[in-house]
Amino acid sequence: KPVFDFLASDPWQKSLCHNDIHEPNLLVSNDELNVIDWEFAGDSDIGYDICKLFSVTKTPPAEADRWLSLYFDRNTTPAEKKHLYACAAVIYYYWFVWGVYAVRNGDTVSGYLIDWYDKMNEYRRIVAEDLF
Repeated sequence: KPVFDFLASDPWQKSLCHNDIHEPNLLVSNDELNVIDWEFAGDSDIGYDICKLFSVTKTPPAEADRWLSLYFDRNTTPAEKKHLYACAAVIYYYWFVWGVYAVRNGDTVSGYLIDWYDKMNEYRRIVAEDLF
């Protein structure tokens, strides 16, 4: 809950977000990028869209820092990084909960559950201990 509380009180601007950015929803043709499947879109925290790709790939925080620097075309501030890591913790939480549901209904994602759980706690710990 502290991560959710932190995100709720952090004044990041809400805007139209896809809310399901990952490779299957990104189509590249020639030099054009198209984002498809907007069924989860809405006004949301852009941090979720920014962090979704490295959460799907189970990227460690050190590599996530590099990705964030590429995205922003500069090093992120500690405040930005804290916000984005909190978003990553929430995304991993959502993946974990979805995975438990999926396994319960016969899907074969159980091999990811421990990874999602561990990454959720890793990012949550970094945010909670303010390790920026």
